[in-house]
Amino acid sequence: MALTVSLGNTLVTPPDLPSALPVAEAQARIAEAGLRDGRRSDEFDEDVPADALIAATLDPVPDAQGKVPKGGRVDLTVSKGPQPRVVPAGLVSKPFDEVAGALTALRLRVNRVDQFSDAAVGTVLSLSQPDGASVPRDSTVDVVVSKGPELVAIPNVLGRTGADAAGILESQGFVIDNVDGSPSNKVTAMTPAPGEMKPRNSAVRLTTRP
Repeated sequence: MALTVSLGNTLVTPPDLPSALPVAEAQARIAEAGLRDGRRSDEFDEDVPADALIAATLDPVPDAQGKVPKGGRVDLTVSKGPQPRVVPAGLVSKPFDEVAGALTALRLRVNRVDQFSDAAVGTVLSLSQPDGASVPRDSTVDVVVSKGPELVAIPNVLGRTGADAAGILESQGFVIDNVDGSPSNKVTAMTPAPGEMKPRNSAVRLTTRP
């Protein structure tokens, strides 16, 4: 009688499964080598892009010749990409440089948007993401920053009556500090002078003479 003696499991060479290999490509290589997918675990990783391989573990481990039994299992650790960032609380009303530094340290991009405001120049007025928001790493946060109050030219009301001049100035957002003389007389002087650039709500003094 002829006897057939088993030589054991067929041994195969594990495929090359480097870090950052797309998981679909890794699974294709595993199947082509005669192995099968094992357990999969997903983890955040700062360097490996999402859906790419962080690590692969053979079960059983390779023998001295680097071979594994055909049909062996390959456990995969797959990247979920970088961990989301949390926007810090309390950034509004702080200086722009401080806010930009805090966001950049989290590897977020900063888009500065300047806007007229009564707040001090360089003060952060708002952010496009609220306190505590979870955002992807490398995403952009719009930061609205005060460039101070808008300056407008003082209208020239010389030669008009004090009453008319006051109405014109007030309609453009200025405040009449005082009218030195009768409001029915013509304006002969004004402080600040016509054409000076001042913030709205600035006070203007008028002098009238018959």
